[in-house]
Amino acid sequence: MTKRLKSAKIKYLGNCSENIAILQQKPGFPGRRFVMNSQFENRRWPYVIAWPFMQIIVLFVFIKKKIFAACGLELKINSLFYDGLGETCKKLKDTHGSAHSMHEIYNFKFGKAKGVGGLIGDFHQSCLNCQAVRNRFRMDKQKIGLILDLLPKSAETEIRILSLACGTGQALIEAMSERQDRRVKALFVDHDAVSLEIARNIARQHSLEDRIEFVDGNAFEVESLCQNFKPHIVEVVGLMEYLLDEETIELVKRIRNVLMPNGFLITSNIRKNLETRFVTWVIDWPMVYREPIQLENVLYSGGFVDVSMNHEPLGIHALATAR
Repeated sequence: MTKRLKSAKIKYLGNCSENIAILQQKPGFPGRRFVMNSQFENRRWPYVIAWPFMQIIVLFVFIKKKIFAACGLELKINSLFYDGLGETCKKLKDTHGSAHSMHEIYNFKFGKAKGVGGLIGDFHQSCLNCQAVRNRFRMDKQKIGLILDLLPKSAETEIRILSLACGTGQALIEAMSERQDRRVKALFVDHDAVSLEIARNIARQHSLEDRIEFVDGNAFEVESLCQNFKPHIVEVVGLMEYLLDEETIELVKRIRNVLMPNGFLITSNIRKNLETRFVTWVIDWPMVYREPIQLENVLYSGGFVDVSMNHEPLGIHALATAR
């Protein structure tokens, strides 16, 4: 029987400097809504104005790559105006999609690097996609905190959280750190040992090493990983962008199988935007782009029956909560 797929419910309040995104919940969720307010980044126009120049760089890099490929040469620098002069830009390109790149974006210190390279780094770290990644981080952290606040509070109740493809794990660690009075245990899973080491260091900074277990593993092994760890919350933020629909649906089905009854899945996906070609060709960062309704449909196809969507103010990243 074909399931009728529902559309996302998204609402925004606030202005450009302070956006309050209200996630309207579907029936079946405790409470009618999550209220998420924070100082989200929403600087559009400098980068909309710069868009034609960025497209010229994309075209130049595209032609340059074709020529180098035809000549059998290795292309080390894509553009002088990105990884040529920008040291932080080169670091992002070389580590794209890894915990290193996310850690760099989440914690970037503007104005630290000097000279032309510093200006280029600051400019690109303020571009729409970097702003949106930091917005997604804030939403993820707040969403975890809000769900923790919804779950029963008692000294005997242990809440278990599984983070698949955890990367730095910074959002979850900070959410746990702000609720030291809650009995929360977390299992961090990633196939990259360096990512786990970064996450372990962040946990150590927040004095949470004894509450988090770090496992070098594959997200698709979730059922074997959870034989002795039945999670109330599963967080998968930053992975779906690298999986095709069939793979994503299969992973979602496996996650649903290990969740506690009425447990939560938190996940996300990126949408196509003004900078998509630049990210793909200049930063060498290809991803699977989905509209919010496509992500929602994937979650329904994976067996979830209640899905709510939240969008960060720039409209680039969607964060989904499913039960």
